[in-house]
Amino acid sequence: MIAEHIEVLKRWPGAGNQAVEKTPSVLAYDNDFTKVIAWGSSVSDHHKNQFAHFKLLLHRPTNSDSASVDDLAWKLQATSIRASSLPRGKTAVDVTADYLRPLYQYIQQILSNTYGEKFLASQTLSYVITVPAMWSDRSKALTQRAASEAGFNGKVLLVTEPEAAALYCATICDEVDLRVGSKFLGTSL
Repeated sequence: MIAEHIEVLKRWPGAGNQAVEKTPSVLAYDNDFTKVIAWGSSVSDHHKNQFAHFKLLLHRPTNSDSASVDDLAWKLQATSIRASSLPRGKTAVDVTADYLRPLYQYIQQILSNTYGEKFLASQTLSYVITVPAMWSDRSKALTQRAASEAGFNGKVLLVTEPEAAALYCATICDEVDLRVGSKFLGTSL
Protein backbone atom coordinates (compact mmCIF):
# COMPACT_ATOMS: atom_id res chain seq x y z
CA MET A 1 0.00 0.00 0.00
CA ILE A 2 1.28 3.47 -0.92
CA ALA A 3 0.44 4.93 2.51
CA GLU A 4 3.17 2.79 4.05
CA HIS A 5 5.77 4.63 1.95
CA ILE A 6 4.64 8.19 2.71
CA GLU A 7 5.99 10.15 5.63
CA VAL A 8 4.15 13.31 6.57
CA LEU A 9 6.33 15.98 8.14
CA LYS A 10 4.88 16.84 11.53
CA ARG A 11 7.80 18.67 13.12
CA TRP A 12 8.31 22.23 11.96
CA PRO A 13 10.77 24.88 13.12
CA GLY A 14 9.21 27.03 15.82
CA ALA A 15 6.41 24.59 16.65
CA GLY A 16 8.23 23.24 19.72
CA ASN A 17 7.19 19.71 20.65
CA GLN A 18 3.83 20.12 18.96
CA ALA A 19 3.25 17.71 16.06
CA VAL A 20 1.34 19.45 13.27
CA GLU A 21 0.89 18.55 9.61
CA LYS A 22 1.08 22.17 8.43
CA THR A 23 3.10 25.24 9.11
CA PRO A 24 1.60 28.70 8.57
CA SER A 25 2.26 30.54 5.30
CA VAL A 26 3.78 33.55 7.00
CA LEU A 27 7.25 35.06 7.02
CA ALA A 28 9.05 37.92 8.71
CA TYR A 29 11.76 40.13 7.24
CA ASP A 30 14.54 42.13 8.82
CA ASN A 31 14.20 45.93 8.97
CA ASP A 32 15.61 46.35 5.44
CA PHE A 33 13.30 43.68 3.96
CA THR A 34 16.35 41.97 2.48
CA LYS A 35 16.51 38.86 4.66
CA VAL A 36 13.87 36.46 5.95
CA ILE A 37 14.42 36.17 9.70
CA ALA A 38 11.55 33.77 10.46
CA TRP A 39 9.03 31.67 8.56
CA GLY A 40 6.08 29.44 9.38
CA SER A 41 5.64 28.63 13.06
CA SER A 42 8.86 30.48 13.88
CA VAL A 43 7.15 33.83 13.25
CA SER A 44 5.89 35.34 16.51
CA ASP A 45 4.11 38.49 17.57
CA HIS A 46 7.42 40.28 18.22
CA HIS A 47 8.34 40.13 14.51
CA LYS A 48 7.16 43.45 13.13
CA ASN A 49 7.72 42.93 9.37
CA GLN A 50 5.35 39.98 8.92
CA PHE A 51 3.63 38.97 5.70
CA ALA A 52 0.88 36.40 5.35
CA HIS A 53 -1.60 35.51 2.61
CA PHE A 54 0.96 36.70 0.04
CA LYS A 55 0.29 33.71 -2.19
CA LEU A 56 -3.18 35.17 -2.88
CA LEU A 57 -1.40 37.82 -4.95
CA LEU A 58 -0.13 35.13 -7.33
CA HIS A 59 -3.69 34.70 -8.60
CA ARG A 60 -4.02 36.29 -12.03
CA PRO A 61 -7.44 35.46 -13.45
CA THR A 62 -7.87 35.22 -17.18
CA ASN A 63 -10.35 37.54 -18.89
CA SER A 64 -12.87 34.72 -19.15
CA ASP A 65 -12.64 34.17 -15.38
CA SER A 66 -13.39 37.76 -14.43
CA ALA A 67 -17.16 37.40 -14.11
CA SER A 68 -17.24 33.98 -12.46
CA VAL A 69 -18.68 33.45 -9.01
CA ASP A 70 -15.42 31.78 -7.92
CA ASP A 71 -13.42 34.82 -8.99
CA LEU A 72 -15.72 37.18 -7.09
CA ALA A 73 -15.34 35.04 -3.97
CA TRP A 74 -11.57 35.03 -4.47
CA LYS A 75 -11.52 38.82 -4.70
CA LEU A 76 -13.39 39.04 -1.40
CA GLN A 77 -10.80 36.75 0.23
CA ALA A 78 -7.91 38.74 -1.20
CA THR A 79 -9.11 42.09 0.15
CA SER A 80 -7.01 41.59 3.29
CA ILE A 81 -3.78 41.96 1.30
CA ARG A 82 -2.93 44.10 -1.68
CA ALA A 83 0.16 44.34 -3.86
CA SER A 84 0.84 47.77 -2.35
CA SER A 85 1.29 46.12 1.07
CA LEU A 86 4.23 44.01 -0.11
CA PRO A 87 7.73 45.03 0.93
CA ARG A 88 9.08 47.82 -1.26
CA GLY A 89 10.76 46.44 -4.36
CA LYS A 90 9.31 42.93 -3.96
CA THR A 91 6.67 41.23 -6.06
CA ALA A 92 4.27 38.48 -5.01
CA VAL A 93 6.62 35.99 -6.72
CA ASP A 94 9.58 37.37 -4.72
CA VAL A 95 7.78 37.09 -1.37
CA THR A 96 6.45 33.62 -2.20
CA ALA A 97 9.96 32.52 -3.19
CA ASP A 98 11.28 34.03 0.04
CA TYR A 99 8.84 31.78 1.93
CA LEU A 100 9.45 28.68 -0.19
CA ARG A 101 13.27 28.98 0.06
CA PRO A 102 13.59 28.12 3.79
CA LEU A 103 10.82 25.53 3.37
CA TYR A 104 12.87 23.87 0.61
CA GLN A 105 16.03 24.06 2.72
CA TYR A 106 14.22 22.46 5.65
CA ILE A 107 12.93 19.62 3.46
CA GLN A 108 16.45 19.08 2.08
CA GLN A 109 17.86 19.00 5.60
CA ILE A 110 15.30 16.36 6.67
CA LEU A 111 16.02 14.25 3.57
CA SER A 112 19.77 14.59 4.01
CA ASN A 113 19.61 13.62 7.70
CA THR A 114 17.36 10.66 6.88
CA TYR A 115 19.04 9.26 3.78
CA GLY A 116 22.47 10.88 3.67
CA GLU A 117 23.81 13.50 1.29
CA LYS A 118 25.50 10.99 -1.00
CA PHE A 119 22.32 8.98 -1.57
CA LEU A 120 20.24 12.14 -1.92
CA ALA A 121 22.60 13.56 -4.55
CA SER A 122 22.04 10.51 -6.74
CA GLN A 123 18.25 10.81 -6.67
CA THR A 124 15.88 12.67 -8.97
CA LEU A 125 13.30 14.27 -6.72
CA SER A 126 9.81 15.46 -7.55
CA TYR A 127 7.96 18.05 -5.52
CA VAL A 128 4.21 18.60 -5.51
CA ILE A 129 2.77 22.01 -4.67
CA THR A 130 -0.96 22.50 -4.34
CA VAL A 131 -2.81 25.49 -5.77
CA PRO A 132 -6.46 26.53 -5.66
CA ALA A 133 -8.61 24.83 -8.30
CA MET A 134 -9.66 28.10 -9.88
CA TRP A 135 -6.14 29.33 -10.60
CA SER A 136 -5.43 30.19 -14.20
CA ASP A 137 -2.42 28.97 -16.14
CA ARG A 138 -0.87 32.40 -15.52
CA SER A 139 -1.25 31.96 -11.77
CA LYS A 140 0.23 28.48 -11.94
CA ALA A 141 3.18 29.78 -13.97
CA LEU A 142 3.88 32.39 -11.27
CA THR A 143 3.81 29.65 -8.64
CA GLN A 144 6.25 27.56 -10.70
CA ARG A 145 8.51 30.60 -11.04
CA ALA A 146 8.46 31.22 -7.28
CA ALA A 147 9.37 27.56 -6.62
CA SER A 148 12.21 27.78 -9.13
CA GLU A 149 13.54 31.01 -7.61
CA ALA A 150 13.32 29.37 -4.17
CA GLY A 151 15.75 26.69 -5.34
CA PHE A 152 13.43 23.73 -5.82
CA ASN A 153 15.63 21.46 -7.87
CA GLY A 154 13.96 18.59 -9.63
CA LYS A 155 10.53 18.23 -11.05
CA VAL A 156 7.91 20.57 -9.57
CA LEU A 157 4.33 19.48 -10.18
CA LEU A 158 1.33 21.63 -9.44
CA VAL A 159 -1.83 19.87 -8.30
CA THR A 160 -5.11 21.54 -7.47
CA GLU A 161 -6.17 21.40 -3.84
CA PRO A 162 -9.29 19.28 -4.59
CA GLU A 163 -7.14 16.80 -6.55
CA ALA A 164 -4.73 16.57 -3.62
CA ALA A 165 -7.61 16.00 -1.20
CA ALA A 166 -9.04 13.27 -3.44
CA LEU A 167 -5.65 11.55 -3.68
CA TYR A 168 -5.28 11.74 0.08
CA CYS A 169 -8.68 10.13 0.58
CA ALA A 170 -7.99 7.48 -2.03
CA THR A 171 -4.55 6.45 -0.75
CA ILE A 172 -3.95 7.45 2.86
CA CYS A 173 -7.16 8.29 4.71
CA ASP A 174 -8.16 5.53 7.14
CA GLU A 175 -11.83 6.49 7.00
CA VAL A 176 -12.05 5.67 3.28
CA ASP A 177 -11.61 2.09 2.13
CA LEU A 178 -11.37 2.30 -1.64
CA ARG A 179 -10.63 -0.87 -3.55
CA VAL A 180 -10.09 -1.69 -7.20
CA GLY A 181 -13.40 -0.95 -8.94
CA SER A 182 -14.60 1.54 -6.29
CA LYS A 183 -16.21 4.76 -7.48
CA PHE A 184 -15.09 8.07 -6.03
CA LEU A 185 -16.82 11.43 -6.44
CA GLY A 186 -15.17 14.63 -5.35
CA THR A 187 -16.96 17.94 -5.15
CA SER A 188 -16.03 21.47 -4.26
CA LEU A 189 -18.70 23.42 -2.39
